[in-house]
Amino acid sequence: MKKINGHPTMPIRKRILWIFLTGAMIYGVATAFRAGIPGMVFDLIRQQFGISAARTSGIASWRTFGSMLFIGFSGFLIDTGGWRRWLLTGAAMQTAGYLLIGGGTGVPMLYAGAFINGAGMTITYLSLLKLLDAEFPSRCFSLMIGVFYLFGYGGTLLGTTPFAGLLPIFSWQQILFGGSGFTLLLMVLLAGLFLSGKPATTATSALPRRRTPIPWRELGRRLATKPGLAIFLVTASSLGLYWSMLVGTAGKYLADTGIGSGPLALMNLIAMVEMIGGGAVSFLCGNRRKCFQITGAVLNASALLLVLTGTFCSGHAAAILTWFGLAMLGAGYGFTCINITAVREIMPPGLAATAIGLVNLAGDLLIIGLSQFSGALFDRFRSTGLTVEPNGYRLLFAVYAALALTAVPATRYLRETRGRNISSDR
Repeated sequence: MKKINGHPTMPIRKRILWIFLTGAMIYGVATAFRAGIPGMVFDLIRQQFGISAARTSGIASWRTFGSMLFIGFSGFLIDTGGWRRWLLTGAAMQTAGYLLIGGGTGVPMLYAGAFINGAGMTITYLSLLKLLDAEFPSRCFSLMIGVFYLFGYGGTLLGTTPFAGLLPIFSWQQILFGGSGFTLLLMVLLAGLFLSGKPATTATSALPRRRTPIPWRELGRRLATKPGLAIFLVTASSLGLYWSMLVGTAGKYLADTGIGSGPLALMNLIAMVEMIGGGAVSFLCGNRRKCFQITGAVLNASALLLVLTGTFCSGHAAAILTWFGLAMLGAGYGFTCINITAVREIMPPGLAATAIGLVNLAGDLLIIGLSQFSGALFDRFRSTGLTVEPNGYRLLFAVYAALALTAVPATRYLRETRGRNISSDR
């Protein structure tokens, strides 16, 4: 073991890997709670606080709003200031959000906690992706992003059926406080790793600290091209449709129809497997992107058409269509790991966090719109008790399907980047 100023320290590469894995676990805890609250406890929160479905959906919307607000500028700060300065900040904000939500005595505290939590998740997410961009070889980005998503979507999976399985034993607030304690322990470990030595001094890690101007004009020019607009539409629509379904819509629909949370868990499992392995498959196929992106867009549209069709059926037929539809949605969304990689490659080098932040901002706007629209429909088409009439779900999933269908023709304009940043338009 090497020494710095007389103190033992890990080798740089090993320490960077441990920092990445610890940060990924912190983000994984956040994704579990994003899936579980309010998705798995939607009606519990309504009853406990005596609020409408629209106001309950507001928890997800305020979390997304926090993410959206901070993603608009935190990517630039991380690109210019480096990921090390922001990783612990994001983790601390996540934890503060948990404590506010779990200890909330009214809707304002729930919303404030969700907002802070969403902001912290965004900073943690972009810091970790910038770490991958700066500290690992460029051609291996799609491989390493799969490792990152092992934690992110593993957490999401834990936030569905396993989270629901704990509810008969613990309250959702107790589960949240337990996750807060675990995150604090990981933050202590992360701080120790930061103090164990100096940062890596690779060529790419020096990019955030350069004094040359950020190429905003070139970034804007790339965004305005047909390939730039296409990759943003395909990626943002997949993000918005999947997460708005996950954080409230799908869980509520499955509960009202008596199908159970099984299809949601399957959707997450499929998405997780693809997000983990998709980058590796793309890498083995010569870092091809476009064929996977087209497949994902088609699967998303087909999935939501199946779910929509299921609202016109009942019993076994509805259940089968829902199972297949949500499984296909997970498969379609799973190609987002490749979409995110392609976003990085079609934009100027050195602005990875900024470009990824912008496409997530577009997805967040869609999540907010769909979450609030679904909550309004749930109130408008309220039936017996807290259930929603079939026509409410038919209208909702018709909108989802229409949005998914718009991404399919856009795929014709996607570019094949082959694992490198493009230098010019063709």
